[in-house]
Amino acid sequence: MSLIQKSHAEKLANEIDLINTEAISFIKSMMSNAYAKANTAGEQQAVMDVFGSNAVNALAVYSTFYAALSTLGQAAGLPAADLTIFQPQPDGSVLFVAPPEPEPIPDL
Repeated sequence: MSLIQKSHAEKLANEIDLINTEAISFIKSMMSNAYAKANTAGEQQAVMDVFGSNAVNALAVYSTFYAALSTLGQAAGLPAADLTIFQPQPDGSVLFVAPPEPEPIPDL
């Protein structure tokens, strides 16, 4: 391989790396925003109802991206989809089940 081919290959590899870095950043930002909106206090079920029968798909897409980013070591700061509070239903909808309130700490 000549020096010209090697330098051209390195340039292409660097450009691909930049594209990958930008893509991961975009996906993390998109997921963070989607998670925040889906977890707007008091609106969780309303958001899932708007998705209707596509809610399970939305949950699956989020979970798939989360798994992919975890494999790449890039999921830091992103919460995983919590299937204990966002429960897929057979009809494709998702039921939001509020997590239990934490027990109050007794005064000593």
